[in-house]
Amino acid sequence: MTRLSDILATKCRILTTEFLPPNSPDLSELVRVALNIADVVDCISIPEIKANFNNMPRHRMNPFYVALRIRDLTGVETLFHLTPRDYNKNAVAGILLAAAHSKLHNLLVIGGDKYTYDETIRVAKNVYDFANSIEMIRGIRAFEDEFDLSSSERFFVAAGTDPSILYSRNKINIEKEMIRLLGRQDAGADAIQTQPVFDLSSLDFLDIAREHGIRVPFMIGLLPLQSEADANYIEKRFAITIPSSCKTSITDRSHGERKACELAADLVQQGATCLHIYPREDPSFVLRVAEAVANDKVVSGSGLVSRPF
Repeated sequence: MTRLSDILATKCRILTTEFLPPNSPDLSELVRVALNIADVVDCISIPEIKANFNNMPRHRMNPFYVALRIRDLTGVETLFHLTPRDYNKNAVAGILLAAAHSKLHNLLVIGGDKYTYDETIRVAKNVYDFANSIEMIRGIRAFEDEFDLSSSERFFVAAGTDPSILYSRNKINIEKEMIRLLGRQDAGADAIQTQPVFDLSSLDFLDIAREHGIRVPFMIGLLPLQSEADANYIEKRFAITIPSSCKTSITDRSHGERKACELAADLVQQGATCLHIYPREDPSFVLRVAEAVANDKVVSGSGLVSRPF
């Protein structure tokens, strides 16, 4: 099928989203969700979820298999996650061979939250045969050469970053993240997907990245907040920073969703061409974001935008 890089080259924009793989052997609900948003998104991402230590069932369906089945059952492009936490090099090679055969060309590489000591005893062990995401991306590119894949068969590989590190105003930490981004780009990443952003000041992070030599597109993350307490939970759960002004301004869920839609439109007006929606398992929010940005025109061809993401 089609790589996200090909979609971007053709349409000059990408709108993606993600939904969790099921924690049962039933894909019917996810199929229904995919069909519901098929007309407005370019790709649905299937995360690699750390086994839940507290709940039952703890485990979820393999994201590669889910991405493959959702694409084949609905016709929607999909992307699957790979983490060095869960796969050794032989397992990654096997998945890539299956993905190449299936023409499932889109994937995201992230380090993955590590299992605690208690979780390694009761749930699963950390693998890290690839030490980090940079090594895994480099390994994927090496496997492509080993498999003798043509240029049209090679994978679209996205990596991650967290723009909220900018709020720390710690120049050393910001510089370290820039070095990591350069490492991911040099290893072969085709794009960088960000953790959620909550205001336009996040664009400063992207400007700093450009100044450091990052040339691949940024897929800017959007997530609706529901309240100040919800924002505090998001910060703790995902180790990101949300500006205080954003946290205290949210009165309820509908207000948080409206603010996120407004931010999406503002980002497009500022020149963003790649957005990634973290919908919190709500397909109706995906539809609202798509509607919010539908009337904003992106200059294509030889035209220029203020920030060419």
